[in-house]
Amino acid sequence: MRVEGAVASWWVMMMALIPIGLGFSMIGFRSVDNRLVEAGKISKDDASVFASIILPLVFPAVAAGGIFAFLITILDYSVPSLFLINIYTLDIFAEFSATNQPWRAFVLSLPLMAITIVLVIFFINVFPSISSGVTKARSREIIPLVFPGWYRVIQKIFILIVFLQVIVPLFSLILKVGSFDNYLLSLQLAGQELIFTVTLAMVTALASIPLALGVASKLVQTRISKWWWVAALTPLAIPAPVVGISLVAVFSKPFFSIFYGTLLMPVMASLIRFLPLAVIIIAVQLKRFDKNSIEAVKVFQKNFFQGSLKVRIPMMLPGLAAAFLSVFILTAGELGATLIVVPPGYSTLTMRIYNFMHYGSSDLIAGLCLSMLALSLLFGFFAYKIVVNKGISRRRT
Repeated sequence: MRVEGAVASWWVMMMALIPIGLGFSMIGFRSVDNRLVEAGKISKDDASVFASIILPLVFPAVAAGGIFAFLITILDYSVPSLFLINIYTLDIFAEFSATNQPWRAFVLSLPLMAITIVLVIFFINVFPSISSGVTKARSREIIPLVFPGWYRVIQKIFILIVFLQVIVPLFSLILKVGSFDNYLLSLQLAGQELIFTVTLAMVTALASIPLALGVASKLVQTRISKWWWVAALTPLAIPAPVVGISLVAVFSKPFFSIFYGTLLMPVMASLIRFLPLAVIIIAVQLKRFDKNSIEAVKVFQKNFFQGSLKVRIPMMLPGLAAAFLSVFILTAGELGATLIVVPPGYSTLTMRIYNFMHYGSSDLIAGLCLSMLALSLLFGFFAYKIVVNKGISRRRT
């Protein structure tokens, strides 16, 4: 039985975006100053402390997570189209496909971009609260609170939903593949797509780090105008098809034709879409720098490169790893812009899965999805080890 409709699309998108909400919520809770919680517990019960002190402090981070989830949902058409739901972003892609006129697709996207830019500006306004909380927090975890029984039941239900969000799709894919031979067959048939996906994601993630570091270093300066933030994060508000269409319109011209039809096109598409996220991650990391340590480095370093290799880069490593991982995973799963700019004869795993979803082959689709999952978990594990090991070394010092 084929599952279709808005409800199915909403459920899949919500389950897929739970990690984003969870990540931003954890940032919010870990930025709570324990001294405020201790002061509140003197005169109020734990539930009141949570409602009146902790939640207001956590709200900016939670709101930021909601903004990102909204932007990802409204700007990409891949999941809704699989459930036969036509959304506005798909109309932009269809308009360009029918007319081959970029300006018409751009005009069609203006109402959507107006909404998303407003949300980006809202995020810029709450970002100082997030970065300030992460910087000034006195501990990595808030003081344990005792909640009413009904709250603990709701909490366990939500934990169960998150657990099922991981386990159910995994086991469903394993059952759908049927056998290890079918999985190997899916890998064999998609070997070229797998290599191209890893190459594309790796090149994009590596290119994003120096670019994001340079932009973030400028944005964290105290006297920087908010309009610089708006300029840096505006790509988050651009629909994926518009990114691809714009690149085609520019690089199909004779002067830039040398780059047209090369790997550079999907790399630029993913950089435009996901570089702002890397900028935000690295900006938060820069905000956490201990100014006294940086001043000491300037005094004792023999030269700038020695200070960078021994102090600055190790201090930045968790943020760099998180930015690299985010861009890598998002690039590997990108469809809306890559579908337009990918070189002839090449395809990513996501494109192959998207095409197969329209023609059956459920066992091959499941095998490809497992490959995508394994790829994300592999790079996620390495990034996690970098962050955890660096955190342990910091606590020991």
